[in-house]
Amino acid sequence: MDPSRPFRRPNIVVIGSSEATGDEEDLARQLGSAIAVQRWNLVCGGRGGVMRAAAAGFRAARVHPDAGCSVGLLPGADFSEANEFLDVVIPTGLGLARNALVALAGDVVLAVGGFAGTLSEMAMAWQFDKPIGVLGQTGWAGQLRNVSFDSRRSDSIESLDDVEAAILWVERRLRVDA
Repeated sequence: MDPSRPFRRPNIVVIGSSEATGDEEDLARQLGSAIAVQRWNLVCGGRGGVMRAAAAGFRAARVHPDAGCSVGLLPGADFSEANEFLDVVIPTGLGLARNALVALAGDVVLAVGGFAGTLSEMAMAWQFDKPIGVLGQTGWAGQLRNVSFDSRRSDSIESLDDVEAAILWVERRLRVDA
C-alpha cells in the first residue's frame, strides 16, 4: 500500500452459489477464516451457501481486535435475507443488478463453485478490471480456470490450488495494485 494514501483495509470478495455443495462450503469456510486472519474485509452476496460459509469462517477466525468486518450486499430489500454471520448487511433492492456492486466492491474477487449468478459476477469483475481467482473444480469457478473472458486484459482468471495459494495470490495482487 502507498504510505502517502490513508489506510484502507482491503476488501476481498468471495462469490459462489447459495446452493453450494458440502465441499464448496468447506472451501469457502476455510477461505473466510484465512481472510479474517489477514485482517482484511470480507464482502459477499450475503445469503446462503458459499456466502454463508465464508462469513461463518470469517466470524469464527476473527480474534484480533483490529480485525476486518464481513459485509453482505443483498439482492432484495429485506434484511432477513442475510445470513446470520455478517457484520454489515446492505439490502440493495436491486435484484440481479446487485451482482455489479458485489464485483465492484472488491480489491480482488475469489470464486468457489457457482452457477449463473457467479458467472455474471465474474464477468462484471473482469469488466471492472478486478483480479479474479478461482478455487475448486466445480461450477463456473472450475470451468474458468486460467481463462480470459476477452482480449481487453492481458491477464486471465487465476487458478488457485488451495486456500493458502489464494492468500498468497491476494497478497501479491494487493501489492501490485497498491
